[in-house]
Parts: sequence; structure tokens; C-alpha cells
Amino acid sequence: MLGGEKPNCETCKKIKGDSFDIADCELCLPSILPENEDAEKIFMVVRDQYIMSGMGGPVAINQVAIHEAMELYNIEFKQDTFEKVVMVGRQFLQYYNEKKKEEADK
Repeated sequence: MLGGEKPNCETCKKIKGDSFDIADCELCLPSILPENEDAEKIFMVVRDQYIMSGMGGPVAINQVAIHEAMELYNIEFKQDTFEKVVMVGRQFLQYYNEKKKEEADK
């Protein structure tokens, strides 16, 4: 962990093992505004559903997965939630691509 970066959630769970408590996540994650709760719920469900390029890297979040999750959880404001989830997915992809570029430049 460099420069105050938070650990990967899965790594944190492995490190803490049986003592892991979901409340621990509040230390790393900002609180969710009420108007973003549905988008956060859906993103957490689909956060590992990315379309991969031929070279093995993610290129976009799977939009079909977003729609299916919104149906599953009976999300009322689908368009608003969809747009928020796509924006968050793009932010994670941008972060991922920047990290890959930094690694390649070393």
C-alpha cells in the first residue's frame, strides 16, 4: 500500500479472515448519499462484470449485467441508476488503465 492508497477489498478480507466485519469497509469507502444508494447496490453486484479486450484487459462494464441487476433488485429509477453505474465503471477503468500505463513505463 503506497501513498495512503486503500487496500483491495478482497485482500483486506483475506488479511482479516474470520475477524472481518463489513463495518470495516466504512474506513475505506466514503458514505453513500441517499440518492446514490441504488447505484451503489447495483455497482457492487456487477463490479466484476467487465467486457475484456483480446489482449486481456477490461474495456467496458457489461451493460446487460447492469440492466439484469436492476430488474433483480426492482430499481425504480433505472435510467438514472444505469448512468451512475456506467460512470463509476468508467472511473474504475480509467484508474486501472493509468496503473497499467505506470507499470509499463517503469
